[in-house]
Amino acid sequence: MGWNPFDRRSKDQRAIDDALVDLGKPAWRGAHGHFVREALTSWRLAATSTVHDPPTATRLDRVRKVVDREPASRGQADIAELESLRKTVTGSVVYVVAALATAIEGLAAWTANDVAHRIVRIDLSAEVASVARSAGLLQAAFDRLGGPPSGHLANDAEVQAMYARRTEALADRQRTLILRLTALRSYLDGLMDIEKELEKMRWIEHHGSPDFAELEERESDELASLNLSAARDLFDEATDRIGVQLREAAQKLGDSGRP
Repeated sequence: MGWNPFDRRSKDQRAIDDALVDLGKPAWRGAHGHFVREALTSWRLAATSTVHDPPTATRLDRVRKVVDREPASRGQADIAELESLRKTVTGSVVYVVAALATAIEGLAAWTANDVAHRIVRIDLSAEVASVARSAGLLQAAFDRLGGPPSGHLANDAEVQAMYARRTEALADRQRTLILRLTALRSYLDGLMDIEKELEKMRWIEHHGSPDFAELEERESDELASLNLSAARDLFDEATDRIGVQLREAAQKLGDSGRP
């Protein structure tokens, strides 16, 4: 992606957004919806693994328990929750890894035997769960660290330096996590190139050689055309012959009527 002086997104956010370029809206529902559930499960377990967890269930937890009793609504609620995670960088990582896995699994090349020898398959479910868990743990670490020390600690050079080092360490961990998304997108791009070759190969298989039935029909049409042409030629000959006969008869009648 080219540099845009008006783009105010952070470098990390741009890298995350670039991982979804040209993919469109993920097909969460149906056979690929399991990635949403797997991503959320790993994120929830990791992101809430902090000493600051409230002793009572949050409103979201209570709603989730009700929704879980309604299978038809569960998928919609999970999708809404996953999309809401995009408000933060770590949450966006979870969204993107699920979207990339969904895109990969949706490719014909992912399961086609024709190109199986060219693909090094990875465990998509394990990758989604691993990235989501790492993002959740990182978010929990950010939550534990909190904002810059305030009060009298705001003027404490030692505390501020320690906070800066801790913040930079978490930021570096975040950049490393985003690199996993970049690598997964690169893996998807490679598969999409194979997908194009697969589509070309299958088109040639189906349309590259004439269909025998088409050849038979062509021969039948050609023979019928020849038969019609022959019939037309015979018709023309007969018409010409009849014309000659009529002219000869008329001439004889004319000659017989003369004195």
